[in-house]
Amino acid sequence: MNKIIGSIAMVFLSASLLFANNFILHLKLSKHKVYMTQPVVATLSFGIKKGTPLLSQNVSKFKQINFWVKELNVSKPYNKNGYMYQDYRYLIFPQQSGFIALSKQMADVAVRQAKTNFTIWKKIYSNQTTLNVLPLPQHLNIQGNYTISQKIDKSSMLPNGAVNLTLSIKGVGDIGNIKPFSLKIPGAVVYTSAPFIKTYYKKGIYGGVFVQTFSITADKSFTIPSVHFSFFNPKSNEIQTLSTKKISIHVKSIFKEPWYLKYIFAIGGFLLCLLFCKMRFMSKEVKIKPIKIKIKQAKGDKELYRLLLCYANDDFVQETLKKLEANIYKDAKNKIDKKALIVYLSGEL
Repeated sequence: MNKIIGSIAMVFLSASLLFANNFILHLKLSKHKVYMTQPVVATLSFGIKKGTPLLSQNVSKFKQINFWVKELNVSKPYNKNGYMYQDYRYLIFPQQSGFIALSKQMADVAVRQAKTNFTIWKKIYSNQTTLNVLPLPQHLNIQGNYTISQKIDKSSMLPNGAVNLTLSIKGVGDIGNIKPFSLKIPGAVVYTSAPFIKTYYKKGIYGGVFVQTFSITADKSFTIPSVHFSFFNPKSNEIQTLSTKKISIHVKSIFKEPWYLKYIFAIGGFLLCLLFCKMRFMSKEVKIKPIKIKIKQAKGDKELYRLLLCYANDDFVQETLKKLEANIYKDAKNKIDKKALIVYLSGEL
């Protein structure tokens, strides 16, 4: 029994020595002093000594409280000082200020013990390092260097139409932290879309573009207010505020004829209607033929409107009169079916 216990102890001792000498997990930061939300490249290097009977390896994803982490890439294996290395690179964004001790990162490895042919798993831990995170001034939460622009699809519209505004912010920094903007325009209704954010990381620079669109509808002219965007520029060590220009939007007024004009049409139409009604009692032929011809020969909506006023109590004609009124007084484009009117009123084409 003592021999068995001793053998097992020797196996684990030799395994411990094997793990201790043959594996390296090293954490390195590109910077050790940054502002809050300023990105830092964290490189986790996993090394295995040449000739080590490695069966499996699993480097855990980077974990750290109060950091936003973006995976970058994994390098190809390379030789260095008798070890085969592979680098796991991350972009980390500190979300709080202070001296922060980064947690030890971890990897799981499995080796086969030569004498016993056992498979042994072991956790490998990296070194610990610190990062000095400086707070952003005046409670800002964005740092970097940006430009702002805006674009509208039209500068005038009809009442209750819509104008579309596109707001764009471009630059380098933690652009993913930019919050959606809102517009308050008296007398207008504003529909806001969720922002579109596209980021990139190239040659050590992290940046991107932020795009948000607004659709604005109103029944009278209005002004799109300025949009203000403040951030801290770590290069110039100052707060910068970008602003867009105000934009005036003209809402066209629909042409309206004098208020009394439709009453003149109504009186004229009523007199004509009396004439037609009198003719209906004189001859059946006259009753049918004139309305058919008049409808065909009517040269515009106003003339047709006057012809139909004497039939205003009829439901079918009422609908046509409403369409004609909209065409005449509201610049509508309703299509009037004269053939249907002729069939309905005269019984023939």
